Amino acid sequence: MDRSESSKHGMTPESSISAGFSTLAASASAMERGDLDEVVVLTTELIESGYLSEQGIAVAHYQRGLAFCRKKLYECAIEDFNEAIRFDPEFARAYYHRGYVCRKTGRTGHAIENYNRAIRLDPEFVPAYINRGAIHIDEGLYYHAIQDFHQAIRLAPDHPRVYSDRGCAFYGNGRYDRALEDFNEALKLDPAFALAHLHRGHVFCATGCFDQAIDAYTQALGLDPKFALAYKNRAHVYFYQSRFSEAETDYSKYVELRAEDIPALIMWHLAHARAGENGDAALARQAQGIDITTWPGAAVAMFLGNLTPQEMLVQARADGETIKNDGRHLGFFYAGEYYLLQGRTADAVEMFRQAMLDGANDCFEHTFAEAELERLGVSVLIPRERR
Repeated sequence: MDRSESSKHGMTPESSISAGFSTLAASASAMERGDLDEVVVLTTELIESGYLSEQGIAVAHYQRGLAFCRKKLYECAIEDFNEAIRFDPEFARAYYHRGYVCRKTGRTGHAIENYNRAIRLDPEFVPAYINRGAIHIDEGLYYHAIQDFHQAIRLAPDHPRVYSDRGCAFYGNGRYDRALEDFNEALKLDPAFALAHLHRGHVFCATGCFDQAIDAYTQALGLDPKFALAYKNRAHVYFYQSRFSEAETDYSKYVELRAEDIPALIMWHLAHARAGENGDAALARQAQGIDITTWPGAAVAMFLGNLTPQEMLVQARADGETIKNDGRHLGFFYAGEYYLLQGRTADAVEMFRQAMLDGANDCFEHTFAEAELERLGVSVLIPRERR
């Protein structure tokens, strides 16, 4: 006889309530073990049993919502968090996790509303400040992000991730000294925090301290030899410094870990070529499965000889997913590299100039276009209104 049947066969209200709390405790234990299916079974049984108080039903829905969330069944999770809140309108954690699911599913406005409500109900709810701050960073609202992380640090001063997150907000706001202080503090609290080393590298790049940036990325890789972004960013610095063989090595390691990153695949090919090696076969092998009729696959097609630079630029302009200038500045940069490899220096210079004029200065293609012009001994004057 299962629990739902026993509740119908002579159990007193007191024993039913006791059984309900025992089952909630069993569900919580299953959650800790990672047995999500067991959590769903137990909480569903409780919800359907009818012998829990409203607060108990809220907890059961909340636990099942967490299980669905971890199973990536986000709509089911939302439904349960909605029910948890309906039965207990002051359930701060239910608002928080509903906000988390909203963020995961791209509903950032709803996520912010839920984090706001969680914080109003529990002003010391540190994860709500952290996640709201992360959304503010994503939206470029760095001042608001900094304020959220201030609060989180006030409440959890020994939490290295919060210092790292606030450092990212300071970095986005252009306050590099403060960003570096926060990343250093995060490392004091957790010397094995590889991500903080990565972020330190970004600060050093932004301030032109490229050798220190390489050291920071190298430290990150010493802690995590499969840290893909550390390989990618160190490779970028090597390429910028004309250290093409070292760049090729790092791009190769990055592509092994992130084969879907087409711009990095192209940079690997370019580092091959600039180091005096022929990387055509490697590019063709890695390009299998890439849609070369759309952007940025069209740039790969150009380097493989399947499209002209002009045809590639048409695809770059038509790209509907690239936010910054519809991909044109990216296309100009890759066209410049193509012409450079072909020995057509004048055409390369024109493309690199267009990449700088038509693009945003916070992308690596813009920085590399400037570096290529410097290597060619060419200066580019950018009108003040285009900077």
